[in-house]
Amino acid sequence: LKIIKESNGLPVSLQETELDEAQLSLSQEEGILFSLPGTAATVGLQKLVSDGTIKPDQRIVVINTASGLKSF
Repeated sequence: LKIIKESNGLPVSLQETELDEAQLSLSQEEGILFSLPGTAATVGLQKLVSDGTIKPDQRIVVINTASGLKSF
């Protein structure tokens, strides 16, 4: 929590079912099997855009450094 405060960040609550569904959806739509941390970052970003915290025209980078194959 200290790092979140120091970086002016904010936490986003995610459910395991959201991650499972998003991992499947991303692999089908993007052709990439995201790692679970990459999936969580992407779903968190989608939530922040949906609730207006992040504007749709803002440029955001989500880094997915591992394959989802490690999750299985």
